[in-house]
Amino acid sequence: GVYYAPSEYDPEPTPFTWRLIEEGRDNLLLNAPIEFEGPVRLIHGMADPDVPWQHSLTIAEALSSNDVEITFIKGGDHRLSEDHDLTRMVATVESVCAGLENQ
Repeated sequence: GVYYAPSEYDPEPTPFTWRLIEEGRDNLLLNAPIEFEGPVRLIHGMADPDVPWQHSLTIAEALSSNDVEITFIKGGDHRLSEDHDLTRMVATVESVCAGLENQ
């Protein structure tokens, strides 16, 4: 019931349970429009070896909200854990929250 996959981010393998796979199948979102009208900000590293950056375009297209912005980081990896990446994410969250407060 558990598969342990090697991880590039941790010396310990990552456990994937059969339950996780089943729940994922039960909660697929990209086979239909995603009905959400709030602000959405997607920040994606274009050097992400795990999730292709094009996936962000697919998500943006599926969202019903018109307030969707995508930021691509050309050299950014999957984790976007460099100080400048974290600063960008914090600023993005603060900007969205400030916009919500002004409504």
